[in-house]
Amino acid sequence: MRIIKAACLFVIFTCAGCGMESYWYNEQNTYQRARADCMECLYQAQKAVSDAAIHDENNTASPTADKPDRKILFRECMQENGYKKTWDYKLDYNIRKGFVEHNKILYNIAGK
Repeated sequence: MRIIKAACLFVIFTCAGCGMESYWYNEQNTYQRARADCMECLYQAQKAVSDAAIHDENNTASPTADKPDRKILFRECMQENGYKKTWDYKLDYNIRKGFVEHNKILYNIAGK
């Protein structure tokens, strides 16, 4: 009986992690455009963080109190480009889904 309970719990926990992913999606753009926009937003966010760090190093008299957050900058960039976080079950079957990997983090994207 103990083995059956353990097996059932394993199946439940395995299935709970599946299928509930959200994707950056703009219905006007293709998958390739979404991928390019994602990489551009990642680049811009990384550059802003790096520039702020360089500025703080060079200006030790008054360091910046508000350091930019890479995740927030990325999210704002994607939203400015018309992307919204959309759950996978809300996407049509013919929408291509994928991801962009950056610093061992996966960014889910979708497009036509």
